[in-house]
Amino acid sequence: AATRSNDPVAIALAEMLRKNKTLKHLNVESNFITGTGIQALTDALRDNETLTEIKIDNQRQQLGTTVEMEIAKMLEENTTITKFGYHFTQQGPRARAAAAITKNSDLVRRKRLEAEHH
Repeated sequence: AATRSNDPVAIALAEMLRKNKTLKHLNVESNFITGTGIQALTDALRDNETLTEIKIDNQRQQLGTTVEMEIAKMLEENTTITKFGYHFTQQGPRARAAAAITKNSDLVRRKRLEAEHH
């Protein structure tokens, strides 16, 4: 967080997320990442199955409706992210993201309960 990271850094992180199978938390809040960099992270997270928390809030400029819709779509497709730090400006993506996070939290809880009963 707050490392003056920009799109090239976000794109490098996205490439890392495609391969990394151990990282659980990523915080890139308060940086200079634009919609382009956030989109790269979003695309990488569609296939990542280990990250459980990502924080992307407070970038230098607004991400915009298109990027917010892509974030919501990614959260609906990714089943492992249970904490997502970003304040959506659009109601539609905000509601979709909240529902996806709730669904993912329920999945984690169910898996934990199944593991305890076996």
